[in-house]
Amino acid sequence: MKQNSEPAIHILRDTLFSVSLALKLSGFVSHPPNWNESKRKRDYTLWNVVEGTVCIEIHQKTYIAYPGDVVIFSPNVHYKAYTGSNGCKFLFHRFSLDIGYKNDALAEMNLSGLVREKYLGNACLAFCKNTLQKPLNHNPLEKYASFLSYLSQLLYVADAHMEHFFPLGKPNHNDSITFALRYLNKHFTEPVNIKEIALQCHLSEKYFIHHFTEMVGISPKKYIIECRMRYAEELLRATNQKISDIATHIGYADAYSFSKAFHKRYNQSPSEFRKNA
Repeated sequence: MKQNSEPAIHILRDTLFSVSLALKLSGFVSHPPNWNESKRKRDYTLWNVVEGTVCIEIHQKTYIAYPGDVVIFSPNVHYKAYTGSNGCKFLFHRFSLDIGYKNDALAEMNLSGLVREKYLGNACLAFCKNTLQKPLNHNPLEKYASFLSYLSQLLYVADAHMEHFFPLGKPNHNDSITFALRYLNKHFTEPVNIKEIALQCHLSEKYFIHHFTEMVGISPKKYIIECRMRYAEELLRATNQKISDIATHIGYADAYSFSKAFHKRYNQSPSEFRKNA
């Protein structure tokens, strides 16, 4: 009996992708009474409040974070933050997270907001205490693993219990970009018409490309190429598929077009990459 190989393809697509976590900056800060700042975040940022209270003002609404609470900022979010008469202390992490072909694995989420300690079950304070007890030259692999484990738990809780700074769709058409990312993540191996996606987002093509690039960091066209290249990378590492078959599988008309794009991205041919990997 001929067996259907389609499930194996789905398993391959779901399990082969790598996780890339970049901890760009982290530290413990103590702010005096009546401290205040007004900034726009460039990266995903966590504030794990340890002592005192932090007030965050966004769009004329104020949120108060207490010890054990976690504040999460997405890139490009502008905020005002300040303390009262007792000051505050918090652990912060600036980071990015890529999963497989997703250049920004968190971009689809409405992630700016506040997660209360009661939903985390002291996980925030335990993570902070454990982090602060480690010496500066502590094993970086353990540091990354600890943060990734904590981040996974935090995102799971945030999905159900976050107090969002912005309703989905605000500000600045973020819901449209979220829709676009979800669509591209599912269909990047197919021919994609950017103008049609912009129309579905109720945006002009020019403004859609501008805002997508501002939010994600690269243009829609480059995002599609990046998704294809990362998928190709995983297939080259983990399978024996022919280069021509991989080219077709990820959306290229022929092996030459794929090899040319791959060489531009990795500075080596697919065959060389597979041999070195």
